[in-house]
Amino acid sequence: MSERTADREQATININSKILTMSRNSNIRTNARGENVIGGNINIDTDFLIGFKNSDISANSTNFRGGNVRINAQGIFGTQFRDVPSDSTSDITATGASPEFSGSVELNTPGVDPNSGLVELPTIRKETEVAQVCDSPGYAQSSFIITGRGGLPPNPTKDILPPNAVEVDWVSLKPNSDANSWGRYADGGLRRSSNPPVTNRALTTTPERIVEASGWALNEKGEVVLTASVPAGGRGSWHKDVPCSVSQAHQ
Repeated sequence: MSERTADREQATININSKILTMSRNSNIRTNARGENVIGGNINIDTDFLIGFKNSDISANSTNFRGGNVRINAQGIFGTQFRDVPSDSTSDITATGASPEFSGSVELNTPGVDPNSGLVELPTIRKETEVAQVCDSPGYAQSSFIITGRGGLPPNPTKDILPPNAVEVDWVSLKPNSDANSWGRYADGGLRRSSNPPVTNRALTTTPERIVEASGWALNEKGEVVLTASVPAGGRGSWHKDVPCSVSQAHQ
């Protein structure tokens, strides 16, 4: 939006908007050029004025006095008043032919103190919290960080054990001939427990194949031992040999 004039009568732009957003080289201008020609007037009433990407509001005069810019807003973002306009920023200007001929820029925003409502906290010097025992050499790069106890109790006998809990002393993994063990109770007394220690052993067994016995043999003690195969010579077989004479008689 621009109004340029070479007449001595000032150009004026009035804007009333809820939110005024200017971007990508947008401009609101009432610039003037010519001898004794004053820059124009710009009046903006808005809740929020937003200007970015080299968007300018100007009431400049090339040869005489700058104009007047008045902005009433709850907040102004991305743009600000500058004595000299720039090609890389969003500016609000009212320059004249020389600094003494500059116009006026009036920005009316609520006077809110950003520090209001803040609570001033006491400052604690770290020297009073850290014990200076000895100086570390320059090459030492270690650090000590406290991250909390992660839910663990500060004392193994506090906060987690009930009053009637039993505390068991440390024991050795070696077998103990004494089957009875001692235990310390929360009241401080020692009591003997008759429960024998439990030893967990991993047993690995391979099942043997079951074979039907078909013979027998005598061991070194004279005992009969069943065997899966018939001993050499046929001795020890379950089947009894029949004499040839008996066999011929049956024929």
